[in-house]
Amino acid sequence: MGDPKILQRIRRAAEQDEVVSVYEREYVEGLVRRHLQPSYAAGTEPVVIPLEKEKLPRRIEQPKKKRRLSRLVPRPGRLRPNSRKKKIAYIVIFALLVTIIAGSIPLGTDSPRGPRAVPSSGLSVDSDATRYSVGDIISISGVSGDGIDVSLSIVNEAGGTIWRENVSPRGDNSYSTLIIAGGEGWDSGEYTIRAVRGQATEEAHFAVR
Repeated sequence: MGDPKILQRIRRAAEQDEVVSVYEREYVEGLVRRHLQPSYAAGTEPVVIPLEKEKLPRRIEQPKKKRRLSRLVPRPGRLRPNSRKKKIAYIVIFALLVTIIAGSIPLGTDSPRGPRAVPSSGLSVDSDATRYSVGDIISISGVSGDGIDVSLSIVNEAGGTIWRENVSPRGDNSYSTLIIAGGEGWDSGEYTIRAVRGQATEEAHFAVR
């Protein structure tokens, strides 16, 4: 039901132990909520009925709105097991979803970049291609020599910052993240990826056509 490019990229990141961005996680959670949850008729809501209803004392009828809210509140002691089961179900569903949509998806419209030497500052940044089309997934990666968090941003030709994210390096001091080329501030032209860590700053460039 989702965008094959995004889902394939998340799968690749998971297999290679790369960082999955907050946007990608929220994107998958949105798919689960929209397509893998029960649907209800318009104007109705799910009602949770206690398992041992016949053993509960009879209650005085209350206004409709209050009765609905009280039924949706979990009983003490049941929240933790249900939450754990729900989390496991989401993980299984996500794995199946990614497996079904698996396939070869090109990320950039230009040839991939080769590895670049890490500067003496110990900080590097690069993208997986030099040219993209609107809607392509851009993979940004690099190295932070001392393991300190890196502040990443993308600047357009007009000097405006159209994207920003802080990433934490892994155990080998490498980092990576994913974004989609498109949205407010994106247009055909040249873009600069800027990585900042303390006093060190490195840049990489790409184009969107």
